[in-house]
Amino acid sequence: MTLRSSPGSRSLGWFAATSFSEALGDQMARSLAPIIVVSMFGAGTATIGLLHSLGLGMFLLLSIPLGHLGDRLSRPITMKTTSTVLRMVVLALALLAWALDRLEGSAGIMILLGLMAVIGIADVAFTTGRGIAVPRLVPLDQIRSAMGTVHTTAQIGTVLAPLALTALLAVAVPPLAWVAVILAYLMSVLSQGRYRGIDIPAGDSSGQRRGRRVPLKDGISHLLSEPTLRRVTASSALYNAAVMAANTLLPVIALTELGLSPAAFAAIGGAGAVAGVIGAASASRITARHGLRRVRIGAALAAGSGVLLVLLLTVRDGLLPGPAVLWLGAFSAVSGVCTSVSAVAGADLIARFTPGEKLGAVAGAQRTATMGIMPVSALLIGLLGTLLGTTLATSVWLGLTLAAAVPCFRLPTR
Repeated sequence: MTLRSSPGSRSLGWFAATSFSEALGDQMARSLAPIIVVSMFGAGTATIGLLHSLGLGMFLLLSIPLGHLGDRLSRPITMKTTSTVLRMVVLALALLAWALDRLEGSAGIMILLGLMAVIGIADVAFTTGRGIAVPRLVPLDQIRSAMGTVHTTAQIGTVLAPLALTALLAVAVPPLAWVAVILAYLMSVLSQGRYRGIDIPAGDSSGQRRGRRVPLKDGISHLLSEPTLRRVTASSALYNAAVMAANTLLPVIALTELGLSPAAFAAIGGAGAVAGVIGAASASRITARHGLRRVRIGAALAAGSGVLLVLLLTVRDGLLPGPAVLWLGAFSAVSGVCTSVSAVAGADLIARFTPGEKLGAVAGAQRTATMGIMPVSALLIGLLGTLLGTTLATSVWLGLTLAAAVPCFRLPTR
């Protein structure tokens, strides 16, 4: 029987459809929040920064406990579906508040902050369930390829989200766009129902699940004691810190210092998103051909070369020939490919080096480091750029990107 006709392959198709719908809904929701808070309430950068940090901050706070909960329940699809339904409910309540003229003033801002906090919590739960579900969905040697498929479809959803949002805002007031977000999440719920059979693995009784009491420290201990997981986690944390440095510095550099228009800056982001789709689609094949160590090191060094272009643009105007928008576009494309390739290249490692009953705990510990560092990086890099200038802050960004290669020198080749 070919992979295409196997039940696992069909389930993987629905799994990928879920990732697309979730990414579409999440990206639209996160893009809408700052638009609403500025256009309706006139909020400033501090409020916007808080909106953005709430979601990522939940990974720092909740990845470990939700990872342990996922192992205890052993129902990853139920965990994912519950998180998606929760987001639909809070969005519907926010839409109702707007319809009743309650979405205004300080109360309206608090509603939006609460909305983003719930979306962040649900995102941690959804990601936890996905990490436990994938090893049940496909054989171990196909996890990397499966995660490449999932990441690719999620990237496509991320690319399409701003286009859909732009079309919606051209004909409706911002809060009405929440209807489209709810529909995206509804598509996710419907697709999740098509592979719910993997919720309980074969031979796993309810009594066995209730008997599992993995201490909170076990996930952290296993992550730190296993050399491959420890090195990949350190590399990913450094790389993600660099990603947040980019998200913090690029708008200021491009729009203020280099004088690019908002449309040009949006086009640069679009180029990076499209490159990310290409990178995710090819990451599994690239890793199979060149090996884990070379791919992870090469991705960090190539991304560093792109950051170097940005650094040169901040040093002196005209140091690089031609329009700045082309150099920033080149950086965005290189970064998009490298980020996706790097993410997929190590996607199978936790399943390979972790007992099945600890998957959620170990993955939660890893996300605490790799995702939790992102809001911290954004805060520190933003403060550094404000106090000492963007050139020095970009130098630190470059250092973080290149440092991500260092832990990978002792990774296995495959």
